[in-house]
Amino acid sequence: MASDFFKFHFKDWQDDVKPLSLAARGLLIELIIHLKKSNGEMIVDLILISRLSGGLTEQLTECLTEYRKFEIFDFKKTSDGQEILISRKIKKELKRSETNSRNGKNGGNPVLKKQSRLTEKISDPLTETVTFVSDSLFKEKTKRFQKPAIEELAAYFLERKWGLDFTYDEKEQAESFLDYYTSKGWKVGNVAMKDWKAAARNWIKNIGKYKINNNQNGNTKNNRPDYESEIARTRENLANVLLRSTHKPGN
Repeated sequence: MASDFFKFHFKDWQDDVKPLSLAARGLLIELIIHLKKSNGEMIVDLILISRLSGGLTEQLTECLTEYRKFEIFDFKKTSDGQEILISRKIKKELKRSETNSRNGKNGGNPVLKKQSRLTEKISDPLTETVTFVSDSLFKEKTKRFQKPAIEELAAYFLERKWGLDFTYDEKEQAESFLDYYTSKGWKVGNVAMKDWKAAARNWIKNIGKYKINNNQNGNTKNNRPDYESEIARTRENLANVLLRSTHKPGN
C-alpha cells in the first residue's frame, strides 16, 4: 500500500523543473501527489487531471507536451489505446520501500548479511589466532584455548631446553606445570589462559631464575665459616693447652 510520504530532494526538483514553465511546475506537484497514491502511474485523462488541478484542458495539454519534451515522465500506450503517464522516481522509491520491508521481515539486508559472512581464513602460528576476512568486513577471532596433554607439554619443555645455560627434567616440569595450572583453572592471575606455550616459556624462565638464585645462595653458604668445626677446634686447642700446663717439667 502506498503511503502519504515521499522523499523530496530539492536539487532533483530544481533540476527537473528548470526548463518548465510556471504552469507546468504547478501541475507537476498535483500529479506527483496523485501518482504517489496510484503506485507511480496514471491514465492520461484530461478531465481527471483538470479536476485534480483546476486547470483548463488547453493548459493541461501544453504542460503534458512539456513533460514529454523534457522527459519529466515516461509515457506509454496500452493495448486498448490508452496512454499511461509513469513517474520513474516514484516507481523507484516504491520498489526500494518494498525491498526494505521484505528484507526487514527476513532478518535484514541480504547484501550486508552476505558481506558479513566469513569467506577466507588466515592462520598465524606465532600469535595462535585465526583471522577471517570477508569482502568488506574484517573480523579477528582468537582460537579457543585447549588444555595441552602431558606428552605435548613434555615435548615442548624438551624443545625449549636446548641452548639454555641451565638444565631441568622436562617430564618433571611438564607434570608440575600441568598440576599447577589445572589447580588454577588454567588462569594466569584472574585472566583465562590464551596461550599455554607462552605460559610454559615463562615457567622455564622462572626455573632459570630459581636455579641461579639457588646457586648463588649455595656459593654464599660455602664461603661462610663452619662455626661448628671452628668451635670444635677451639675446644681441642683449649684442651691441649690445659693438658700441657698440667704436665710441666718438674711437676
